[in-house]
Amino acid sequence: MRTLIRYNNLLKVKLLFLVSALFNVNMTDAQRDTVLNTFIDMLRTVVPDLVAVYEFEKKIAKFDPMLKGSKGLVIILDRKDYFMDNLLFIDLVYDRIQDIYGWPEGVRLANSFSRPYIRTPNNLYFVNPLSNNCLLPEDTINLRDTANLIYGRDILKDIEYPYEDKKILKVGPPLKRKDVAQLAKRHIEYYPLIDPDCSWMPLPFVVSHPVIDILKNDLVNFNADGTANHTHIYGRYCGSGKTQIMHGLMKTCKQYGIPFIYRTEFWKDENGNYIDEEYNPTNEPAEVAKWVAENAPNERFVIFLDECDIDISKFKNYLTERFHGKKPKFLIISGAKEIPVFVDKNTFHIYDINKEYPYSPTNYKYLLKKLMEMSHVDSTVFMDESVEIIANHTKLWFLTSNRSTPQAVIAAATLALAETLIIAEKSGEKPIVFPDTAKSWALYSSSPWWQRFPENRDTHAEFLIYNGREYTDIDPHYKLTIP
Repeated sequence: MRTLIRYNNLLKVKLLFLVSALFNVNMTDAQRDTVLNTFIDMLRTVVPDLVAVYEFEKKIAKFDPMLKGSKGLVIILDRKDYFMDNLLFIDLVYDRIQDIYGWPEGVRLANSFSRPYIRTPNNLYFVNPLSNNCLLPEDTINLRDTANLIYGRDILKDIEYPYEDKKILKVGPPLKRKDVAQLAKRHIEYYPLIDPDCSWMPLPFVVSHPVIDILKNDLVNFNADGTANHTHIYGRYCGSGKTQIMHGLMKTCKQYGIPFIYRTEFWKDENGNYIDEEYNPTNEPAEVAKWVAENAPNERFVIFLDECDIDISKFKNYLTERFHGKKPKFLIISGAKEIPVFVDKNTFHIYDINKEYPYSPTNYKYLLKKLMEMSHVDSTVFMDESVEIIANHTKLWFLTSNRSTPQAVIAAATLALAETLIIAEKSGEKPIVFPDTAKSWALYSSSPWWQRFPENRDTHAEFLIYNGREYTDIDPHYKLTIP
């Protein structure tokens, strides 16, 4: 499971999110140096007069203790080079590193908590929680105390730190995660828009997406004659919508009676507890190939691989053995935050859903309206103008580029409603989400303060098997809605 590694002992849960570290113990020094050197070379191509790049350690991790000890970067530009075009180009440099190095090196760098940290010597320690490219308050201290110059000239020694530590550490969001969770328990009438577990990616419904529309034709063709190109859904960020798209395609499979297997990596034991290990051999590509072949529901079926690798060569051999010399037809639809090794660009169509096939404001508006309908929230509570603002203006906090994700949009709506309900409880007035409230969360909702998942929340089933008529096997510990 690339998004996190979970432990069943919740007192020592260790979530290794993609946003949690730039580099971790699984990366060798040589790999780390290669990625860093390539990254800096690319930065210098974009900004030839690059001033400096510092690495620092999260000695203080107030808002997310799971990040403690992880490392990040701060890029220092000359004031004359600090303008929008250069910031956009630096976004593309991060994207390119993710494309080249994949999992884990490229993905971790591109999704690091420190990706937005691009400053100038003049405003290095500037703090504004509602603005991207600024350090978190705690990271101003972390940078001051742990900075290690890895490129350029050392400027930190000449810059005075402008804050008192106690005061700067009090800067934070107007809402705390635990407050929202408690609020949700008091307002169950607004579930699932406000979820007691603060899970922002419910899957009981699927929004329309251009990739779903495109791939429906592939599924129809595959059902008719067994021919279609394999597909990889390349979603760069957590909450990009990969699983939403897969759920939509699984619904299409059910509509046409097409057998399928959905598979992610296995991390649970027979009791549904997460195994206390960072490595599970059943997730090796060859073992995944064997498992899928053994559970193939038919001689023609679709394989959905969600953040999961497979050895295609061995898979074909296992299938031939399973079906006594026959060569079954299969169509792979995979999804991940990188382009895996098994994705052959000659036989796979690759859809970069964040850059090339993003959700449109219309998609987001439909998603929000559908979620609000499920949550019994009408326009007298959540003004139409406020919905429009969130659908059109929510963007990822750590990007200069104007990109968003379904998760960020849902989070913006959740937090805007939460703030409104807290105000209404104090005033005794009817809750109304005004445009100013919606606007304030359109960026803030995807900040590091709100990007953590609950420790024991299942967002994906580990497996689903459908034989063309009914589900024959379902992850027994998965509690959310299946397609």
